[in-house]
Amino acid sequence: MQIRKSFRWIHRELGYLFVALCIIYGISGIALNHRGDWNPDLSITRHSGIIQSNIKLDKASKSDVNKILKTIDIHDDYKKHYYPSPNKLKVFLDVSGGTGSVVIDTENRHYEIEKLQRRFLIYPMNRLHRNTFKQIWTWVSDIFAISLIVFAITGMFMMKGKYGLAKHGIYLVVIGTVVPVVIYWIYT
Repeated sequence: MQIRKSFRWIHRELGYLFVALCIIYGISGIALNHRGDWNPDLSITRHSGIIQSNIKLDKASKSDVNKILKTIDIHDDYKKHYYPSPNKLKVFLDVSGGTGSVVIDTENRHYEIEKLQRRFLIYPMNRLHRNTFKQIWTWVSDIFAISLIVFAITGMFMMKGKYGLAKHGIYLVVIGTVVPVVIYWIYT
């Protein structure tokens, strides 16, 4: 009886302590699992059009490029520009919370704008999930991982009676163990 009471206390206290990390790792885990469907870190917007004014596009200086940007209604800060080919002008932009670029075909005056901005909340969650900070975050995430093991073990033994591990719970534990083993076996 005392062990269940201790397990409930441990489970409850760790649950409160790590609720934020459970949410962070859960949301970022879903986001990172679907990298093939979308970019979990960056929001990408694209826009294209034709430059209508007769503004100079060949051998443009920094001030010329800034005039071009105003003409196509770009208000992000200019970083630099270059000509990757004789009829292409590429301009790099300093976009709030990200980066961007404009590629202009100097012959037909067609332009394409691409802006990449960090996704609000999801980007920092993904950075934490990937442990890009190292140092102290490694210790925090290791402690969290150990607490998940403790969650699992204490959770199995908290209930007694018909919903306890010996009756109802054992079937769920077996199913929860078999599913990842079978999936691993199928895909390897």
